[in-house]
Amino acid sequence: KDTGFYLLSSLIKIIISKDPRVYFWILAVIHSIILIWFFNNFSNSYITSVFLFVASTDYISWMFNGIRQFTAVVIVLLATPFILKRKYLVAVLFVLLASTMHQSALIVLPVLIIARGDAWNKRTLIFTVLVLLAVVFVDQFTDILNDSLSGTQYKNVVSDYTSINDNGTNILRVFVYSVPAFASLFFRKQINEKGNILIKLCANVSIVSAGLYWISMATSGVFLGRLPIYFSLYGYILIPWIISNLIKNDYKKYAYSIMVILYLILYYYQMSVRWNLF
Repeated sequence: KDTGFYLLSSLIKIIISKDPRVYFWILAVIHSIILIWFFNNFSNSYITSVFLFVASTDYISWMFNGIRQFTAVVIVLLATPFILKRKYLVAVLFVLLASTMHQSALIVLPVLIIARGDAWNKRTLIFTVLVLLAVVFVDQFTDILNDSLSGTQYKNVVSDYTSINDNGTNILRVFVYSVPAFASLFFRKQINEKGNILIKLCANVSIVSAGLYWISMATSGVFLGRLPIYFSLYGYILIPWIISNLIKNDYKKYAYSIMVILYLILYYYQMSVRWNLF
């Protein structure tokens, strides 16, 4: 399980250095290079996308903390060009490679089907309905979840997060990460009229990200709250694109100002109130 990550770690320690500082530095460089490539190639505002990544505190949550899973995440990001060109076999191979780093990457496979087509298509609407049902009937959902994960490394996940009093993902974080999905719903018609395949993909995976966060709010932030990271990074491409292309010129500066202020408030809240780092 997750043998790819342990192999990568062993190669770094054997070939380069056993110093933990060097090891973490190398992983951070790998993550950073792929993120720079991703935002630089697909965002219409590289600076805005990087700002959102930093202000959301994702860089601490993943590049300082969940490094094994984030290694899987950046490998999935490398599949983006093939997803856009509908070369799904190659994309699946990237996902399978990512799953050797962290098995949670397998959740991307069904999302490849959901995310195809127009923004807010029938498949995403069905997913949204299923999310609402999961939140409303959370007890039944957790039973299904526990049974379906019984043969994986996440067996007993429900009893585990219950035993550590995991109360779910913080509601503020859920709302923040739902912003791209809400925005794509509001501008759904314009997004589909523009016909930008990348943006339609970003809109649909943002729906998945928001849905998973809402479920994690009602269940586990430690376990289910870690799954949306495979999709939430696309929201940092979607938001600046919507502001740049769909907001009237007279209101763009206000939209950017509101975005910056709200994300700085989130950054302060997360760093100072939640984590007590300053």
